[in-house]
Amino acid sequence: MTGFFLLSGYSLRVAYGEKNLIKKSEIKGFYIKRTTAILPLYYTYALLFILFLGKESLLENLLLLPIEGLGIQTTFSSLFGVTHNGGTWFISCLLLGYLIYPFLQTVAKQLSVYQEAFLIVLLIFVNLWAVLVSKVFGTDWLYDNPFYRLLEFSIGLLTADINMRSDGKLVNFLRRLGVLIGASLTMILSITIIQYFCHIRDYMIWNWVVLPCFVVMLFSLGSKRVKCLEQSQLLRYASKLPYAFFLFQPFVWKMGWFIVRQTGYDANWFKISLSFVLCTGISFLMYEIVQKRLAKYLQMRLAC
Repeated sequence: MTGFFLLSGYSLRVAYGEKNLIKKSEIKGFYIKRTTAILPLYYTYALLFILFLGKESLLENLLLLPIEGLGIQTTFSSLFGVTHNGGTWFISCLLLGYLIYPFLQTVAKQLSVYQEAFLIVLLIFVNLWAVLVSKVFGTDWLYDNPFYRLLEFSIGLLTADINMRSDGKLVNFLRRLGVLIGASLTMILSITIIQYFCHIRDYMIWNWVVLPCFVVMLFSLGSKRVKCLEQSQLLRYASKLPYAFFLFQPFVWKMGWFIVRQTGYDANWFKISLSFVLCTGISFLMYEIVQKRLAKYLQMRLAC
């Protein structure tokens, strides 16, 4: 999830380039595109979850409706395990990131590269230090905390801005393939060794390893261009499915276990393959029926 929020901030900065998101027309288009890309499928999933998998009463769901509808459920850390929030909490954090993104981009474009580098270091420090404070004082976990996810989102944005604007010696060094490989191996080996001895379950603790490594990796990956991949229609289409793929996993688990019980075959390769096929199929249907059609319709209506 740390990589997800870093990439979200990074990709938005690349996508919106030099656009002036303070202008009314630009900021309106930004909000329409972002919300219509994420909310229709989210609302569809939330409704289906409540109808088929939810355990909350009608009164409880009505009480939660404004919070869920506005996407601010992650401001209540204790709601993580309520209804579908264990699987959709990241949408709430992402919506908050989208809300302030135009302001963040406008500020970033007015900073020097050195100021942005200082901010990246500062935000990384705050994110990592908060994990220690949380563990020492036994506070609520930070995994779904929107403030710390917004820090990761902002770090991704600032990293992209530096990568787009700077050709300094340090930035060019970070873009090297060897640095990318080194950061990847450092992350993989560190996590493997630490997990073998410590069995850590709080995923935010891993930010001490993955957050700096991901930032370094972004400089290299963000400067690479592979035209055959960029022009691949199959890859472009496949890239539209992961959102639905992630959301509808709970339905796949229930369907998968039903099929396993009926067939009596529970080999791991079978369960993994079955889950992947089911989730891909559901993702395809939800993208074609809901995400693509409804998003396009809403964009046309709201743009008028």
